Amino acid sequence: MEKKIISQNPGRIVYASSKETECFHYFTDIISCPISGKEMELPGKGVINHRVSGFFFSKLQQLNIPTHFIRMLNMRQSLMHSTLPLDFYVRVICMPSSILAKEFDVAPDHVFSRPIIEYVHINSGRLLNETHLMAFSILEMQDLDELHNIILRIVDSIKGICIGMRFQLMELKLQLGCGFNYSSDTPFLLCGDFSPESFSVLDLDSSMILGGENITNAVYPPNLHYRSIAARLGIGLEGPSRSQVLPFQIKESAHECL
Repeated sequence: MEKKIISQNPGRIVYASSKETECFHYFTDIISCPISGKEMELPGKGVINHRVSGFFFSKLQQLNIPTHFIRMLNMRQSLMHSTLPLDFYVRVICMPSSILAKEFDVAPDHVFSRPIIEYVHINSGRLLNETHLMAFSILEMQDLDELHNIILRIVDSIKGICIGMRFQLMELKLQLGCGFNYSSDTPFLLCGDFSPESFSVLDLDSSMILGGENITNAVYPPNLHYRSIAARLGIGLEGPSRSQVLPFQIKESAHECL
């Protein structure tokens, strides 16, 4: 019996489960170039993204941060709690990009004492502030305080995990939602994924900037971002050995995006 697709983006497909409160997330090898909009295939990328995402979700759950993650099922698929995503995603900036540093005359390696939090409407890409969220009845005032608190908890936790891996977190994209029949002290669950496409880090050993939109900016080969992040996290095909990181090659047609 063919599984029902609930949602789909270039890197991940969400399938319905036999339980209404659960769903399956399948990680693909497709990535979309943010500049040209073209899609390309990086064979093996989905396996690494799946492992990286499971790594971070597991760490956050150990810190009592509610997420939709239940467990990994195989190399590309995880079981998740079903969630109703909010109409916006959250972009968190912990360090300025080179452009931002130049515009505001700050050092490129400056780390903000408090992260910059931006809300971005999913359908339009419009930046929203907290007044927008209340004016358009996207969230209530009491929910805003709860949302802000859980965002800061997530960011502080991810920054700590990254520092332990000799990474400095630069930027992070978060998707939050409301769970179905999920008991938690907060109405929000962290959902989506934690793939290298959803965050960028500064490698404190090599000074390389990895992940996020940097993957397709042609400074480094796209596969270098995935392999470098996976290796530092100790992620490989057969277990935590740092020498067994999954190798993969870019298909010839992929170079058209770069």
